[in-house]
Amino acid sequence: MATVEENQKYWQGYDWSRRGEEWSETWGGSDLQWNGAILPRIAPFLPCTSALEIACGHGRWSRHLRPYCRELTLVDLVDDAVNACRIRFAGDRGVRCFQNDGRSLQMAAPESLDFVFSFDSLVHCELDDLEAYLRELAQKLKRNGVAFLHHSNFAAIRQGNLIEAIKRYRQQTRVGLKEARE
Repeated sequence: MATVEENQKYWQGYDWSRRGEEWSETWGGSDLQWNGAILPRIAPFLPCTSALEIACGHGRWSRHLRPYCRELTLVDLVDDAVNACRIRFAGDRGVRCFQNDGRSLQMAAPESLDFVFSFDSLVHCELDDLEAYLRELAQKLKRNGVAFLHHSNFAAIRQGNLIEAIKRYRQQTRVGLKEARE
């Protein structure tokens, strides 16, 4: 996995001309992937009042998530991605965009979020960074809040076992994360 600094450098220099849509081509595009694979998994938790997307990129999933929440906070490590989302959602007062440090969610108040979402992005993070986000979620989610954190590359984590980390934080906090599956 890449460090926060390596991720920032890589994604800052990435060719975003297709807004990340290239990663959904095998699904027939992000619309089909959203409706066929993602929405059925998160529909029980939507609509909601306040949602946050970690590692939003250029808003590929944000545009699909937006209709299901009154307020949507978008967070990314890369300033170009944050600026692209500000342009994409210009005029939408229900969307706020922030650059973060790749580990924290300081822009969200404690117990303020109903739903946190990240799909196909956290695969690039080190285990320590994922654990930092889990600690943040324990503080930022409302009592019955839900986090949907997709990670398709468990085998590539060199530093440890993500499932064990999730179990540890689940035991230590009140965050109701669904069973992690490989």
